[in-house]
Amino acid sequence: MDVTLVHHNVILLHGSCIVLITQVVPILLDSRFT
Repeated sequence: MDVTLVHHNVILLHGSCIVLITQVVPILLDSRFT
């Protein structure tokens, strides 16, 4: 198994998770405070 390919996939997965969190958290905060 290619280690660099796995590492690249982990980076992509981590990045997409960060994007998802940064989009969902403000929505949750807005719904909580309103």
